[in-house]
Amino acid sequence: MTENHPTYRLQSGIAQFCLPAANRDLERKFAYANSIAFTFLILGLVGAVAVPKIVERQLPVLEDIVPVVFTPPESEPPPPSDEAVTEPEPETAQISEAPVVATVVAANAAEASFPVPVEGPVIFAPAKYAGPPPAVLNPPPRPAPRPPPGPTRFNWAGSTEGSFPKPLYTTGALPSGTHELVLLVWVDAEGRAERVEVEKSCGSLEQDRKTVQHVRTRWRWKPGEPRFLSVPFEFVVR
Repeated sequence: MTENHPTYRLQSGIAQFCLPAANRDLERKFAYANSIAFTFLILGLVGAVAVPKIVERQLPVLEDIVPVVFTPPESEPPPPSDEAVTEPEPETAQISEAPVVATVVAANAAEASFPVPVEGPVIFAPAKYAGPPPAVLNPPPRPAPRPPPGPTRFNWAGSTEGSFPKPLYTTGALPSGTHELVLLVWVDAEGRAERVEVEKSCGSLEQDRKTVQHVRTRWRWKPGEPRFLSVPFEFVVR
């Protein structure tokens, strides 16, 4: 260096290691590298040794918990008082040889708003002194329900009770012979077929369905009381 710029020398070892141009000593570089590697090796060994070991311990067997019921001690009765309590002497009942007749007091029928059935001698008292009847009374047995009346057979051919056009026969629906169809018809007060059911089929579901629809839509009875009718039909196939 010149006189104006004095010579500067690196004093730090790390700076000399990082700046290879400032220091050409190869042995010093290897010494720094070995020291750093050795430092990391020691830290790794210390960390491996410092790891705690996992120790497995067997848990004790749990015993059944027995419930404990606390029963408080019975309270002792208070000591008897010094004063003696005198009990009255029972009176001797006089036994009469005359028969005892039970007497029932009931309200006057003219003043009571409910009947009171009684037996034996009765003494009438004003209604305000009579007690009400028992809250629960045995209801009388209900009569057995009557079975509903059966249908009335209705011969619609030639009847003058309304308009009953003859139902049409479906060709090929039935084989040769005579076939009977019976319908159950519920007629309302206006004379209309409110409900129609098949009681006896003629053997063809198609013919049954068409006849039911025919009666429901085209037949009319005279207005009157509701009726329950059994209507027969006969189909003769040749």
